[in-house]
Amino acid sequence: MENNKMTTAKQNTTKTVVIKLGGSLLSPYDKAMSQLCSAQIPFDVDYANNLIQQLVRAPMRVVLLVGGGFLNRWYVKQMKASWNIEEGNTNDLHTIGIAASVINASTFKILLHNALGVKQRLFPEVLKFHMYEHLDELRDQLEASQFIVASGWKPGHSHDLDAVMFAEYFGETTFYSLKNIDGVYTADPEKDSTARRLASLTWDEYFSIIKVTEHLPGANYPVDPIAAKESKEKNITCYVMSGTEFSDVERVIHGQIPVQATRISN
Repeated sequence: MENNKMTTAKQNTTKTVVIKLGGSLLSPYDKAMSQLCSAQIPFDVDYANNLIQQLVRAPMRVVLLVGGGFLNRWYVKQMKASWNIEEGNTNDLHTIGIAASVINASTFKILLHNALGVKQRLFPEVLKFHMYEHLDELRDQLEASQFIVASGWKPGHSHDLDAVMFAEYFGETTFYSLKNIDGVYTADPEKDSTARRLASLTWDEYFSIIKVTEHLPGANYPVDPIAAKESKEKNITCYVMSGTEFSDVERVIHGQIPVQATRISN
């Protein structure tokens, strides 16, 4: 892992569930585009509130890494179509994705706060940008919070890597990736009718499927290749699962294994 001053929490016995919440769930592209064209916020409030109704019943700490979704991909798509985007602009495009995740995470946190009420233990800020460099200074407050909402840290990877970091920080060996698909398939099921969902696979087998080693701006993988490499090195397990299968979400926030998901591990 990169040197980010984030060290494993000591003497912390509270169970933590680390969830990467895909931006495609909070702002699915077609719906978000329709909302934007109608001068509405491109954000699925109904889905967010349904998910929050599950989360508020969690008996343990929950860390949520919120993706950029529509805002990220729409900006990148429009800029690539209209402007001369050079290879040297890659970090700038990544930064746009991070900014989009801040908007989604902040919107989600407002809804979560409304559902929890002021007496519940919600970390008061969305974790973002430079705050990742100073998490040890926030250790007491983080460990006292039941719900932590975070956006992206820095260019070059997705929030999957941030989820790996938080799992390690809180002494966990697993994170959960909630997506608009119910697992990892042998091929893209939208393009290949013979594609089948895998119940489990190793990180090496996963690399043989995605066939990439770097994370490009706006790219969408079950787990981004940077986070996959880190997970393999740190012996972290990931469950890729549908974020709309609320019965499985309920299992996860109660420390149980989801039924319909893909387990990736060493």
